[in-house]
Amino acid sequence: MDFKDFIFIVNGVFTTLEYTIFALILGFLLGLPIAVMRMSKSKILVILSKIYISVIRGTPVLLQLSIWYFVFPKLTGIKTSAFFAGVITFAINSSAYVAEIIRAGILGIDKGQTEAAKVLGISKRDILLDIVLPQAIRNISPAIVNEMTSLIKETAIIGIVGIPDLMRRAQLVTAEKYDYFGPLITAAACYYILTVLLSVLYSLVERFYKIKS
Repeated sequence: MDFKDFIFIVNGVFTTLEYTIFALILGFLLGLPIAVMRMSKSKILVILSKIYISVIRGTPVLLQLSIWYFVFPKLTGIKTSAFFAGVITFAINSSAYVAEIIRAGILGIDKGQTEAAKVLGISKRDILLDIVLPQAIRNISPAIVNEMTSLIKETAIIGIVGIPDLMRRAQLVTAEKYDYFGPLITAAACYYILTVLLSVLYSLVERFYKIKS
């Protein structure tokens, strides 16, 4: 493996990060209402959210990606791009985990705060948005960072639909040069560096926030 191959593999980091960021944002937006449904007083909503979480968490991400990219277009007649299939797969998969993370964060907040807010006449919507969620998000931030770390590694399967991500590029160089060690070690190092940098960045942000507060 030469320097050109090395650069070719490393450039796959941008694709990996693109899928990770999109999936995490959409996963959070999907997971939030699922978490609210999970805590609803409506038995139907609770059951539906439990089924959703159970199915998504109980099936492999690779299978979900295959369904979205190969099966969904045949069933609906709607063509889906590899990018769409990848993002929606990782987002939906992440949402099931994020929903449980958010729920745990909400349950961890002192009920006395919400009861006091109700006494003051604050609406349930405002209590959720202005009191509960800000504290819950702060409490769950370490778990969200862990979820992002998992997403970075899970995106390695996107290569099966032809996306030239970090892992796919390493495989292409391997196939061309018949060299497994160099390309795979390079990809492994990139994944490791990404996860370490994410942890360091979170630590710096957390430390800065504590100083400011």
